[in-house]
Amino acid sequence: MKVNSKLRFVIWSFIFAIPFLFGQLSFLFNPFSIFPDWIIYILMMVLGFSIILSVGDFKTGVFINLSGTLISMIIYFWISSFILHTFGSVNEVIASNLSLSTGVITTIFLYIFCLFGNIVALIFIGLMGI
Repeated sequence: MKVNSKLRFVIWSFIFAIPFLFGQLSFLFNPFSIFPDWIIYILMMVLGFSIILSVGDFKTGVFINLSGTLISMIIYFWISSFILHTFGSVNEVIASNLSLSTGVITTIFLYIFCLFGNIVALIFIGLMGI
């Protein structure tokens, strides 16, 4: 039973990492986007909300968010370094978005909004239990 729960945790972490990575990449190409930034933050809150509702446990959902964030952060920095080494500094805006500090700050903010979604889901589950 323990192996099954560990495998389930890893699968949910990768499921969470994919949309989180797309959220990070949307900030990477933000100068070319027609959508405002706040839509991405709202989508991250919805992602955090849906993870808690899908898993059904708050503690497991928070750790899935954390591990998925770390997985997507590693993939994001690999993709951004690949883009920089392949294309060079084509545009200063993209080069500044690819910097390490900008990537870490946007990842932290996206993770915080996922945690807000987790808290909203916890409140929702608590109200549904009444």
